[in-house]
Amino acid sequence: MAKPRLEPTPEFYQFGLGFHQDLDVRGKTEDEIWAIVLDPFTGQDRIRLREFLDRITRDDVSDAELLRLWNATPADYWFSDGGLRIILKQARDRLLQPPNRPCRRSHDRSGRRRG
Repeated sequence: MAKPRLEPTPEFYQFGLGFHQDLDVRGKTEDEIWAIVLDPFTGQDRIRLREFLDRITRDDVSDAELLRLWNATPADYWFSDGGLRIILKQARDRLLQPPNRPCRRSHDRSGRRRG
């Protein structure tokens, strides 16, 4: 009996949106790029994305199936068969860490303006 076909979740679709053409312009380091892609996910959305990434990166999901799922998103980035699995596993592992929220305070604790 054939396995049911996997469909991208809304969170995975949103994840693909993060891989837009200007991603490497906005993020200069690997950590900055991952923050741009993953920090929008909080709470249950973050958990659902991590669980979906965990499910699709298991060995029983083929590289062809991963590419089909990836191509169903609006991502501007292309990854080779094995490369996509590596990227998705990295994202899954980074989702275990809390989001990197930048400090938006424009004043220091004394009330003086920074900068």
